[in-house]
Amino acid sequence: MKAILSLLAAVSITATLQAQTTNSAALGSKTGSAGATTTQTTSQSLDDNRREVVSLGVGLGFDYCGIGVGATVYPQKNIGIFANGGVFAAGPSYMVGLKGRYVTNSIVDPYLTVAYGYSGSVAVSDEDDHIDESKSKIFYRMNIGFGADFHFTNTFCLSAGLTTNRAVRAIEDYREELENKGYDFGNSFILPIGFSVGLKWRIR
Repeated sequence: MKAILSLLAAVSITATLQAQTTNSAALGSKTGSAGATTTQTTSQSLDDNRREVVSLGVGLGFDYCGIGVGATVYPQKNIGIFANGGVFAAGPSYMVGLKGRYVTNSIVDPYLTVAYGYSGSVAVSDEDDHIDESKSKIFYRMNIGFGADFHFTNTFCLSAGLTTNRAVRAIEDYREELENKGYDFGNSFILPIGFSVGLKWRIR
């Protein structure tokens, strides 16, 4: 969990006034028997390829805007529409987009995403160590991502992936602007990619 929160911090930097200390904000394996029939084998193979049409999930990271929830609907087996909402140090935000997946005969389905929404944030603390909403800022951009869904059962999967962060330059410019006004970002940094991991449950 500490490692995941460290990755989250890498896409959301926190500053305070210089007089203050800077805040660091399967399916199971198949077994056969001599008595197994062709009909049984075919049925098992069909189960392997059965995927969700609607799913709900929770997760951490870039695609979940920090810590959040989301829903995905597949109008076609390989093409989905998703919407996620979450919150991190600078406040609540969202991400919406399209997801293209390749359904395999195994438990792992690779995917690509094209999405608009959360692309990092700058959280600023005041002298009392409270988040200053007037100075904090969330950045929104169009990004692409890739990853894989791990279907451990027909109703549950783990999803993990990487997403580009096209707001790096804008975040750096805003950080420099605040530094010129006396804010200190310490060793905070921003990455050009964000990591996400989530758990999803099949609704339909």
